[in-house]
Amino acid sequence: MKPEFLTNPTHAITRRDPERWSVRSESDPLSEVLLCGPAYLAPVPCCSVTRGSLGDGHQTDTAKALAQHRQLQALLEQLGTRCHVLDPLPHLPDLCFTRDCAVATPWGPVLLNPAMAHRQREVDHVARYLGNRGGGPLLQIEGGTVEGGDVCVARDGLAIIGWSGERTSLAGAQVLGKLFRGHGWEVLLCPFDAYHLHLDTIFCMLDAHTALACIDALPEGFLSALAARGIRVLPALEAESRKLGCNILSLDGSTILRSRPICAARAAATRSRPVLARPALRNAGRGNRWNAVEEQDMDIATTGAVERIARVLAGQRLSANADGDDAHAAGAIDDRWHEFEGDAIAVLKTLREPDAEMERAGDIAVWQRMIAAALGEPVDDLRSSPGDAPEPGTDPLHEGP
Repeated sequence: MKPEFLTNPTHAITRRDPERWSVRSESDPLSEVLLCGPAYLAPVPCCSVTRGSLGDGHQTDTAKALAQHRQLQALLEQLGTRCHVLDPLPHLPDLCFTRDCAVATPWGPVLLNPAMAHRQREVDHVARYLGNRGGGPLLQIEGGTVEGGDVCVARDGLAIIGWSGERTSLAGAQVLGKLFRGHGWEVLLCPFDAYHLHLDTIFCMLDAHTALACIDALPEGFLSALAARGIRVLPALEAESRKLGCNILSLDGSTILRSRPICAARAAATRSRPVLARPALRNAGRGNRWNAVEEQDMDIATTGAVERIARVLAGQRLSANADGDDAHAAGAIDDRWHEFEGDAIAVLKTLREPDAEMERAGDIAVWQRMIAAALGEPVDDLRSSPGDAPEPGTDPLHEGP
């Protein structure tokens, strides 16, 4: 749950103990957030995602979940957000998903009405916590069902409420929408397939005028309504959204917290060079006035770059699917990829100097250190900034054409 955002901030987020936590835009600077550690997290087969995971043999790794949650909390605090932490309870396995049982509005927190019976008990727990800290709820939704993952306070004056009929019902969306409309806000209701669980798995705001969305999962009428209101949509593939590629947190309209790569949408959105902020963070995409901060959670190859390139080159020469004549080249590639190591090393050395497009997309010093590491060379003596670059043709490290 996002209890409070500050509007009209100065250079730094000013912390205060709010009498009534409020939100006017999900991309305003985040100063307060309500968390709960996943100490008792357990899969409950109440949606297609969980049922599919259980069918695939998924088991909860509590120790890993707690470690990831601690990393998330530390990252938020490092970025200036004050974290309030609920006590986990053994009979509330989904309490760590604090967004769903309450939502912060411009007029204070609103308790929601979760569809799942095991989640309705979370509401009382959150209400007590808020009441004890001066952020007592404004009201509770009782007509229909509503869960916070379907509620988006898009920007000052515009709220978006999704409904699938399984977690948030149309009746519940209309009741919550009435609250916003009663204060002069515009409300867009967005129907979507219950397969996607919550709206925030397929739609999130990056800033007041930009959204990240799985357009194949959203109605054309809703996308047209966004365009009519000047909201640009960065598209993500449905396969990406299933891996929570759309499920991001905008911390201040220019910093995006995400746990996985945004893939095609991020590539389309970022047009300027990223800056390495700190070892655990990546700052990417200032050209569009927002940048992505991600936890380091990516696939790491188990073989070295030289071997992988050599295998590709071997496959190109040997396989009938490329320039060779061997219809079953896998064994031959295993036996002969070493013959192409020299070519692979030459490719890597050629890539040591990025071109203009690569320079705009990334950090040169990091790139060169990674190439040197792939080649087994020392990285400490490499230049640390683009300003130290030698004149073309004079770089002693560059041995390619």
